[in-house]
Amino acid sequence: MSGVLIRIPGWPPSERQRDCLVIVVASVVVTLLVRPFQNTPFLDDWVYAWSVENLLKGGRLLVPEWSNNINIAQILWGWLLSLPFGFSFVPLRISTWLVAVASLCGLYLMLRDLEVPRVDALLGTATLGVYPIFALLSVTFMTDVPFVSLTILASFAMVRAMKARSTPWLIAAAALASLAAGVRMVAIVTPVAMFLALVLSGDSWGRRHGRWAIALFPLAVFAAVCWWYPSHIFYSADLTGIGDTTAERISMLPFALPLLPRMLGETLALMAGTVGLALLPLAIACLRPHILRRAIVYTVTLVLVLAALYAAGLRYPLPLMTGSTWALNELGGTSLLVPNYSVPPVSAVICWSALAVGAFSLATAMAAMKRNRWTAGERFLILAMGGHFLLIALIWLINDRYAIVLVPYAIAVLLAARPQLHRATATVGLIIVMIVTMAGIRDHLSYNRALWAAVDTLNQAGVPERDINGGYMVNGWLQYVHPERAYRNARGNIEIPWVNGDNVLPYEIANEVAEGSHVLQTFGYERWLGPSGHIYVLRRGHVR
Repeated sequence: MSGVLIRIPGWPPSERQRDCLVIVVASVVVTLLVRPFQNTPFLDDWVYAWSVENLLKGGRLLVPEWSNNINIAQILWGWLLSLPFGFSFVPLRISTWLVAVASLCGLYLMLRDLEVPRVDALLGTATLGVYPIFALLSVTFMTDVPFVSLTILASFAMVRAMKARSTPWLIAAAALASLAAGVRMVAIVTPVAMFLALVLSGDSWGRRHGRWAIALFPLAVFAAVCWWYPSHIFYSADLTGIGDTTAERISMLPFALPLLPRMLGETLALMAGTVGLALLPLAIACLRPHILRRAIVYTVTLVLVLAALYAAGLRYPLPLMTGSTWALNELGGTSLLVPNYSVPPVSAVICWSALAVGAFSLATAMAAMKRNRWTAGERFLILAMGGHFLLIALIWLINDRYAIVLVPYAIAVLLAARPQLHRATATVGLIIVMIVTMAGIRDHLSYNRALWAAVDTLNQAGVPERDINGGYMVNGWLQYVHPERAYRNARGNIEIPWVNGDNVLPYEIANEVAEGSHVLQTFGYERWLGPSGHIYVLRRGHVR
């Protein structure tokens, strides 16, 4: 493969290595400043962490029923990094961070293969790296960033394969896409886009010698994972009637096509808010008089479409709204999943303004993408981006963190058109976003530290886990995936608040003091971007 690298114009290997080293060093420096590797779960990652813990104890590779992802590849990667240390969330968080840094290098290399100038490629890579949702999730054990990272690496290998006419790089792309399918099932978009890009290419290279079949290999891996999964489920509590479980999602599939037109509208709004805001530093840097004129036309059209959809009764989520992964007053959305959350929601005016800004940013990027002809690699990226857009609508993945897979594609397609960037403007914008991101992660860590300090206090006092209600993450980790510690009702069934029950437990860890509760201890947290406050350890009056 090194010979292929040397033959590609504009690719001095020393320059490539130096820039990748810059990306790695910058990632390390920011990480050392933020210090994000806490030994605590984040949102759903306790579900996947249990599988690693079970393997380390000598158990089978099992996936909890609560999981919506058959993330075998991620579990094994986390297990591998945990072997020297034993179970902890720290190596699991580091495992995701390592893959995220590798994907930033992969994005940079892909941009250079698309003939993007060196400085612009670095700016594009930084755009993804400092994006708040990507940055936060890259230091957790959630599936989002491993999936997106492997998708980026597979896309880089595919772009390289089509540029260099290299079968080894095509095999690498298929292997990486297979790993992505072992993290999230929506990764099937990549092999389908690879196949279409090969068979629809202007020349016959992709159609000869069975190369198209190589592209489809990840689909076989996906089928094998689906066959393996039913016999490797870890059952704990009764989840009958619980929303957003795998069983519930499967039961809703018959409604996917009838509701597709409506969901396409929601996905368009999601893309305007999520991808538009992510591209903002680059979009502003693209502005020139001729681009601005087109951008205004596109913005007005997009806003009118979104307004018409809203007037027709479609209620799509707005960017930065309370409950989002990236809300204006909190990055991560953790505090909403702890009892007695009472912070006022983000103003609707701010959220609608954010959607308008995102729409303008997305429209500006579209205006700057104008070019006469797309290369084979660029067509692959457009196919993949369109496929993910359709799949988000088809299976109702309307959440800002599910849309981050669109961001690297959008960056690549935008910069591949080689717009004339005002690089100083882009740099200033990226610095501002980085500051917001670092402050947001710091705020999240402060809150999370207080939450789990409260849990530790009750543990040290000898309070059984079955008597503690600390909200979704606390109850999920302490009780759902460790059913031997969970509260059981009179019928002997596991009943867990915030998971499958609404029973009141003797002790509560909460954002506010509930009526009839006695405060045992408080733990303060300080936020820079949102309101500071306290976590309360409570003894409830009436229980069960």
